[in-house]
Amino acid sequence: PSVSGLAFARSASALLVSWTWQDAASTGTPDDFGVWYGSAPVAASGTPDAVVTARQPGGYSIALPATNDRVYVAVAARLDGRIGPASLLTVPAAVAALTSPDRQGAFLPSTWPN
Repeated sequence: PSVSGLAFARSASALLVSWTWQDAASTGTPDDFGVWYGSAPVAASGTPDAVVTARQPGGYSIALPATNDRVYVAVAARLDGRIGPASLLTVPAAVAALTSPDRQGAFLPSTWPN
């Protein structure tokens, strides 16, 4: 079984990683999903950094430790000790929000000075 729609959302308290698993013909429901992550590219092999229990087809998510650095993530379904195809995600480093200049304004075309 494979993972699709791998995405992220960053907050001050966590890095939320989410994905979807859909039941495919002739595949069983996975036992769980392995999640590997780090500051360098990761592979879906060996012991995962985190595990999410699988229940049924649909959406899943996990909150990873918050960071502003680049993070590499791999998520794969696991069934009977076998690791399925991994979905990979590179979370870019956070970018500081720009501040807006003071005294912003807009002119409508009918009020624009000629």
